[in-house]
Amino acid sequence: MSTLSSVTDGQLCDDAGVPGCAPKVVVQQSGTQAVAPSNPTTVSVQSFAATVVSLQQSAQVVVGGTQAPQVVVNDQSQRIVTTGQQGPRGVQGVPGPAGGVSELRTASEGLGGHRIVRSTGAGTVGYASSDNADHGDDTLGMTMGAATSGATVNVQRVGSVTHSGWAWTPGEPVFLGTNGLPTQTPPSDGFVQVIGHAEAADTLFLSIEPPIYF
Repeated sequence: MSTLSSVTDGQLCDDAGVPGCAPKVVVQQSGTQAVAPSNPTTVSVQSFAATVVSLQQSAQVVVGGTQAPQVVVNDQSQRIVTTGQQGPRGVQGVPGPAGGVSELRTASEGLGGHRIVRSTGAGTVGYASSDNADHGDDTLGMTMGAATSGATVNVQRVGSVTHSGWAWTPGEPVFLGTNGLPTQTPPSDGFVQVIGHAEAADTLFLSIEPPIYF
C-alpha cells in the first residue's frame, strides 16, 4: 500500500510530486471510491517454451476523515508457463521376435534353428517328430534359432518365416517330418501334420494344423 501526499490537477502524486498512473480522484469525507487507471497495463509476449499471457492492474482510492488519501493497488496477473524440454532418448531394448505370434521357451534338449518343437513341460520344448504318435497334439511351433539345453529359445507359432537354406515348391503344403525337420514329403507312419504352406522357395507361412493319425 502506497501513501499519496497530494493531488495535482486531478492526478495522484507521490511524495516527490510525480503523477502516477493518472486515475481520476473523487474526494469524499469518508468511504471508498474505485478508480480504474487511465492506462492499464496489458502485456502479450510469446517466445519459445514460454508465454506471458496478460498483466492487469486496478486501483482504489480510500479517503478518510483526517487521514491522507491512500491508494490500494490490486495486481492480477497470469503466471508464466514454461514448457519443459524433451529428455534424452533411452537405451534401445532387446529386438523382438519376427512378425507373427511367438513366445520364449526353455530348451529341454539341444535344438537347431528352424526346427519344429513340441511342449515337453511347463515352459520347456523339445523336437516334435512325426513318427511318434505321442507328439502330434503337443506340436507348438518353429525355433527361430539354435539353443543349448536349458537355454531360452524363441518359438514362432504362426506367420511368415524365411530361411535361405530352404527350397520349397511355392503353394504346396509343408509337413512335420522326423526330429523336428519340416518337409514337403508326407510321412508314411505315425501321423501326418501340416505345419504351413510355402509362400516362396525360401519362405514358409507357419500355421500348424491338427494331426491326422494312421
